[in-house]
Amino acid sequence: MRQPLLLLALLALLASACGKVSGPSATIPQGLWGGDGIQMVVTATGASVDYGCDAGTVDEPLFLDLNERFSLRGTYSFGRGGPREAGVSPSTPHPARYEGTSDGRRLTLTVYLSDLARGAGEYRLEFGRQGSLDRCL
Repeated sequence: MRQPLLLLALLALLASACGKVSGPSATIPQGLWGGDGIQMVVTATGASVDYGCDAGTVDEPLFLDLNERFSLRGTYSFGRGGPREAGVSPSTPHPARYEGTSDGRRLTLTVYLSDLARGAGEYRLEFGRQGSLDRCL
């Protein structure tokens, strides 16, 4: 009788030592995220992404899996020559995949352009930070 109880306690201890678990309902905090060459505003339904010349959207809520990872659908639009006002989409959007990790304060992001079969960049963002953006000339 004691052995099954000891085994159960040992299994519980091992499970708790396996690392940080965020839970299936963890989300990336809403608000401003910024880094070098990128600024993202997260909302309850997705995000808008400004790269300075280019722009993008994340078209679904930013939920994290149990390993603090995400893989989300969205769009990416290449910029055109000349200045562009913030919030104005620069061109026809391409389907994009936004993948990365977040601990709630920092976020790593890789953007893939599905229809062009290529990456569009890797970024590191911080919550509450203004992005450092260079506008098209």
